[in-house]
Amino acid sequence: MTIKHLIFVFCALSASHGLFAQKEKTIRVNVLFDTDKNELKKKEKEAVNKCFDSLDMERVKAVYLLGHTDARGDSAYNIRLSNNRINAVDAFLKSIGIVEQIQQKRGIGENKPVADNVSDMGMQKNRRVEILIKYQTGEFVPLKDSMQTIPKKTAVDTCQSDTVMQIVNGILF
Repeated sequence: MTIKHLIFVFCALSASHGLFAQKEKTIRVNVLFDTDKNELKKKEKEAVNKCFDSLDMERVKAVYLLGHTDARGDSAYNIRLSNNRINAVDAFLKSIGIVEQIQQKRGIGENKPVADNVSDMGMQKNRRVEILIKYQTGEFVPLKDSMQTIPKKTAVDTCQSDTVMQIVNGILF
């Protein structure tokens, strides 16, 4: 048996006995919407599909959906609109086979903008559904390094993204 084989066996045994854990990262994909709309455009669907096609789905551990709006409209309306946007993205993800991974969906309305709500460009960036993808990288880290104290918040409140992707006019950045 070579050193390479021994290291592989040690890592596999260590992982199965709790000495190592697989490293995770969060990929954030922002799907943008037109004003007062909740329909996904064909180009956005193609970009989201391309994103998921590029991932090893066995390593996708969870998908969270967060719906946002710009600040136009009252708060109750914006919550409904953000939930309608989530439902559109959720339906599309299910149509491409992303079913079991979807863990949580939340409409946030205008409460967490990523840009100003004055300019057209700022408002466009705020009209979005964030798709947060918890992804195992395949790297192993010592268990003590992977342990974290998780605050008593929901999973989507504690997600920090390592990779941010933006879909603009059907192009994934």
